[in-house]
Amino acid sequence: MALKTSEKLKIIAGIFLILFGMFFSLGGIINFTDPSKANKLGNLALLIILGFAPFFVGGSLLYWVKKASLHRKNERMEGMILRLTREYKGRITVEQIAMRTKLTLSESERLLENFVDRGYAQMDVTEGGAVVYHFSGLTDPL
Repeated sequence: MALKTSEKLKIIAGIFLILFGMFFSLGGIINFTDPSKANKLGNLALLIILGFAPFFVGGSLLYWVKKASLHRKNERMEGMILRLTREYKGRITVEQIAMRTKLTLSESERLLENFVDRGYAQMDVTEGGAVVYHFSGLTDPL
């Protein structure tokens, strides 16, 4: 999955901030534990401002980029499943999705269960024991 340019820049900034924070945290901890340094409160403030804060902000940037990327991937997969389900006239199985896409069986099942949980599909079990997901809004051809 391709990242947007802004996400790439956020990743670079996040890594830079984490490394910056780690460097100053280490220096601040060494400086803070030095008994010859008299200004402990000033050293603690610098440790927090130049060490912990950039580290936290950098980690947060990486977290939000990853979350946004996963959200877009999930939306693409949902669209793919809906298009495929329309081809099958609104009824589809986990196996059919896995065969026609690059999704694994567990990914396909997770996405279909998500549709059921959100009320977009119903799960039916056939007499033969097959689990079929029914999308009532996709039963009629467009």
